Amino acid sequence: MRYILFTATLIVMTALSAWGQNNQAKSIAYYYAAEELFESSNYDEALTQLEKSVEAGGGSNATIEALRAQCYAGKKDWIMAKKTLDKCYAFNPKADILKKLSSVIITVDDEYEKALAAERQQKERARQEELERQKQELERKMAAQQLQNKKNNIAAALSPEFDRQMDVFNQLEEGRPYLVTYRNSLTSSSSEKAVLIFYGNEYIIYTIPSVEVAKKLKKETISFTGWDANHGDGVIHMKIKPDYGDKRETHFKKGIHYSNVFLGGFGDELMWTSGEQYLQFDKTLYYYYYYNTLHCDIEMNTSFSEHYYNPYIETGLITKTIDYDLVNDSDVEQKLRNAGVGNKPTSNLDSPTGLEIRIKPSQNMKMLFPQKKITYALKDKLKGEYISNNTEYKGTFLYFVPSSSSSHYGFMQFGKYYGEADLLTSITEISSSYRMPQATFNSIYKAFSEDVGNGDSRYFTSSDYTTFFNAIPELIQ
Repeated sequence: MRYILFTATLIVMTALSAWGQNNQAKSIAYYYAAEELFESSNYDEALTQLEKSVEAGGGSNATIEALRAQCYAGKKDWIMAKKTLDKCYAFNPKADILKKLSSVIITVDDEYEKALAAERQQKERARQEELERQKQELERKMAAQQLQNKKNNIAAALSPEFDRQMDVFNQLEEGRPYLVTYRNSLTSSSSEKAVLIFYGNEYIIYTIPSVEVAKKLKKETISFTGWDANHGDGVIHMKIKPDYGDKRETHFKKGIHYSNVFLGGFGDELMWTSGEQYLQFDKTLYYYYYYNTLHCDIEMNTSFSEHYYNPYIETGLITKTIDYDLVNDSDVEQKLRNAGVGNKPTSNLDSPTGLEIRIKPSQNMKMLFPQKKITYALKDKLKGEYISNNTEYKGTFLYFVPSSSSSHYGFMQFGKYYGEADLLTSITEISSSYRMPQATFNSIYKAFSEDVGNGDSRYFTSSDYTTFFNAIPELIQ
């Protein structure tokens, strides 16, 4: 029995001895690796290898701690170098180790206090920065609370007004005309009126310089005759025999854009004063009022003039915004959100804007006019006289009369527009039974909100536009 126990003990001790020798070899290998890394100034990796040496050998010693101190000194980490030296001293290093460490020991003694002072300063800076951060955070919270208190006070004062404004807006009737009151006149007419009609968030404003002029601009009845032509300069006076009856005097007015074209006669007739011309050709006539006088030409002036008295159209959007931080009544807030009111933070609480219901123009105002596309046929070659710059001239003219025509409404876009404005303070009710159907509104809005370019024109034939144009006199009764 004793023999068996002795044998087992011997086997275990032999195994432990072998294991210990193996780990000791690893520890030494890691140390030498660390030494080479130190020599190449790779201090961090050297420290890693030293830690492995400690783990493999089951503990540290003076040799390992000496090299570790040298690594920290190489990194100029004087505090860790000092701590490591103290640990090395605890192992009672031999003279050769101390000799190897002599330069490190001297340098660490000189730099350690400096490093401690720097560390204390860094900690103090960090403490001061943390105190400043805490102070700023407290100030931020106090400012945020003060701001919220201010918003709450403003909300308490304005909330009833928000509710009232929405009630006023909700009482406005879609399709109904409202008189625009907030802006200066577009034209020189003393009788100018501007009328707004809206559906949803879209609106149309009709500027009507003269209701009487608008009544005369119906495409079905308009015509430029000798009566209209007999004013101002550049007028041909001529006796012509109409299709029925005797000769009688009539007049033709020179166009603005073409000096050799005169219009008038017995209705949209044309005199060509010079050069050759086809026996038959097509021309478009545009009708407009300059002041209260009808003019007609084969081209429209592309520049705006305050003396054009034709009706104008502008389109735009109705925007509704509020700073919801200023709304502290949940019922009012729900009503605003249901009405599609968007959020718009207040930039200056000393002058809060509250609920804003504004009209935002699309900045492409258009002047309406009737126009005719006429096929002209040569009827005669006549002699007559005309006056230009108060001087009479005689000449020979080619006399053209319409053989067929078609009438339309069109518009010219001008680079003229008004700025944004508050809706509720910009309009007032008028006595008018007119209501524009939504389908008509949608069709008109789509056509007139398009930006075709300033100085450009379009024409259309849809009956919706005829209804719209003919309704202008009904807008203001």
